[in-house]
Amino acid sequence: MDYTGSANALVIPQTIDGRKIVRIGDYALSKKAKLNSVVVPESVESIGSSAFEDSVDLKKVTLPDGVTKIGPSAFYGCSKLTTVNIPAKLEEIDDYTFSGCTQLTDIKLSESVTYVGESAFEGCSNLNSVTLSENTETIGDCAFYECDSLYSINLENVSQIGAGAFVYCSNLDDIDLTNCSLIGENAFSVCQSLINIKFPDSIYSIPQTAFEYTLWEQSAPDGVLYAGDFAYKIIGDFTDSTLTFKDDTYAINDDFLSYNEYVKKINLPDSLTSIGVSAFEGCSALKTVTIPDSCGVQAMAFYGCSSLTDINYNETAVRTAPTAFVETAWYNSQPDGIVYYGKSACAYKGDFKANETIKDGTVVVADGLFYGDEELTSIDIADSVEYIGSMAFEECINLREVKLPKSLYTICEETFYGCESLESITLPDVVNIGESAFAHCISLKNIVIPESVEFGIDDSAFLNCTSLQKVTVNGNIQQIGSAVFMNCENLKSINIPKSVESIGNDVFEFCDNVTIKCYENSYAHEYAKTNGINYSLIFDEREFGDINNDGKVDVNDVTHLQRYIAGFTDESGAPIIPDSDLGYADITDEGTIDSRDVTALQMILTNK
Repeated sequence: MDYTGSANALVIPQTIDGRKIVRIGDYALSKKAKLNSVVVPESVESIGSSAFEDSVDLKKVTLPDGVTKIGPSAFYGCSKLTTVNIPAKLEEIDDYTFSGCTQLTDIKLSESVTYVGESAFEGCSNLNSVTLSENTETIGDCAFYECDSLYSINLENVSQIGAGAFVYCSNLDDIDLTNCSLIGENAFSVCQSLINIKFPDSIYSIPQTAFEYTLWEQSAPDGVLYAGDFAYKIIGDFTDSTLTFKDDTYAINDDFLSYNEYVKKINLPDSLTSIGVSAFEGCSALKTVTIPDSCGVQAMAFYGCSSLTDINYNETAVRTAPTAFVETAWYNSQPDGIVYYGKSACAYKGDFKANETIKDGTVVVADGLFYGDEELTSIDIADSVEYIGSMAFEECINLREVKLPKSLYTICEETFYGCESLESITLPDVVNIGESAFAHCISLKNIVIPESVEFGIDDSAFLNCTSLQKVTVNGNIQQIGSAVFMNCENLKSINIPKSVESIGNDVFEFCDNVTIKCYENSYAHEYAKTNGINYSLIFDEREFGDINNDGKVDVNDVTHLQRYIAGFTDESGAPIIPDSDLGYADITDEGTIDSRDVTALQMILTNK
């Protein structure tokens, strides 16, 4: 709907010329001088971008509960607007929706609102109270920028707060961030009254500008400033030679004390679980540090600590970034190639090579150890290795051969992401396959999921494996995540056991030729029917390859298969393998029974 009239009080009808009004168009009522009230009819479901923008005399707007969408800048610059209701079905407050509405005093969001957009209430200088719904999870960048009268807002259920979200909210004195996992740059900067802050128990990075010029920060004594039990930043100039953290500290922030010239020794508590990115980068005087057993060390945490020679560290630590100790005195003394600390292959020094060996006795391969190594074609991993970190071989585009050790217990996220030349891989008895673990492995043709994988296959694990043709799922797997086989355009066959209780969205999107082998009335059966995917039914728990139906797969099945191919019949003259059992004999999954199936079954028995 567009409007060209000049009324002061506008009641929009439900129909115009017999047509139902379902939307207020973009700019439909923008810059309407003297318009001071609008009633929007129940028929309207959405309000367009800038619909009322700069209607500077508008004081009151009545919106129906059926509105699900209000476009960006819908009420931007409505400087006299004092009353507006938030519709019950509205899901988000879009960017700049109420920016510059300087006479708004309080806002209560409906239960359906999950998101408050960028600059949504920027410059609402008289806004003093905001009630978020229990479902509001995200506050966008600058959402309440310069709301200098704001003193009350309930943030306890919010998980993400954007950059500059509350800058210059000078009357805000108390906030609850209990469930917040992401706080943006300058989120609460220049909140001059802010003194009481309830911090979450498990946040691992907060920008050091997030609380600049707050009363909480400015009243803190020199030394370590803690956000709960999180070591947030150093207040003042730190010139001591020893830095000691309090007991119960669980994490140290990114860039915590980078490029300090004085500290020689750091005492870390046993409770510590993470040292942040570049936390002590360039601390040129630092000589010794003891890393607690449970602690992960993030990228460049001690990078360039040129005097650091003494690192006491858990030999099997699993969460050490390859760059954590680069350009330290200790690192520079190591030979080129894989750098080891105790039982951990923790970094790589010098030029990559085509063939690599991870030595015997190694237990951990660090996250991202060979990330982007375009030289690597094969790697021999010691049988002692139990953990290979996330992104360890990501974008190793020429990696063709890798044998995973039997002791490996998980495939982490993105471990082999983008290994474009990898044609086959045998998975040991791992318990889980992580998110995007083999995504974009465009040469991978077949994969067998071992019985040990009980919980599931995480999202996008085999995304865009365009050469993948067959997937065999063994054991008692419970869930298959979203987009696991998305765009596996040559995938023809996958068996899904009865144990599967959950299959995510878009798992077989763009897999136009796939057939799901599943049990009647199983979750996979219903999933295939609901999503229009081809399927074939398995009617019992019989093991694939048990051709003679004796409860096991052995050489007798090979003989039985050979006899069938030769034309043997039973006493009634029927083929010795009935049509209902041919699915167990089609080992190559090509739709025919021939000598190739005999060879494939023999290979299965050889590898058992």
